[in-house]
Amino acid sequence: MTLAYDSNDISKMPLDIGGWLKKKNKGNPHCVLCNSILSVRNLHNDRDTHFLHGANSQCPSVASINVSSSYLKNLPKSRGASAHVRDFVRDNLYGVFSRMRAVLSAITWLEFKECCENAKRLQVWDLVDLPVELIPYVLLTCKDSFPVSKYRTHSASFFLEPNPSVGSYWNFSPTRKRIIYEVRGQSGTIVAHEIDATPAQGSVISQIIALL
Repeated sequence: MTLAYDSNDISKMPLDIGGWLKKKNKGNPHCVLCNSILSVRNLHNDRDTHFLHGANSQCPSVASINVSSSYLKNLPKSRGASAHVRDFVRDNLYGVFSRMRAVLSAITWLEFKECCENAKRLQVWDLVDLPVELIPYVLLTCKDSFPVSKYRTHSASFFLEPNPSVGSYWNFSPTRKRIIYEVRGQSGTIVAHEIDATPAQGSVISQIIALL
């Protein structure tokens, strides 16, 4: 495990092991993906110090149980609740794709199409209170893994940060979702990407379609 947050930090900002060791007056390290308490291993020997999950962890950073879309199953749904978000994607295909590409530079249009197909299957358009600003990131989680390709040197999976406290899944104090985490390949290296909280507008493709 490469990132954790401090249980005493209200903002729950991620820290790597170097940042954790330098931090003073800290509480327990918690996983940025599953919220579970981590241990710090090899603190006083010559091996690399690192965070470690407990036995039988169900964290998605464990490759064998890495299912990035699993969180969608338990979220509140109502038929057509996010139809307006689906319409936004349809009207702003280029903007949504570009926002996803800012996180995963080698994403292809075919992979974007697969994300949209999976979103329909996973009933994303029925999610209650889904903010339109988050849809590019939700779509990235709808594909459980982006495989190695001639444009991509490692596979990648994406996970929205979990709620560090009780509240709406999409909005929690003091702010809404801020980070989407990328888990890279078999190494399990975690990279934090900041979420752009503005609507991913960009309607040039829809405008071209309307002209044809």
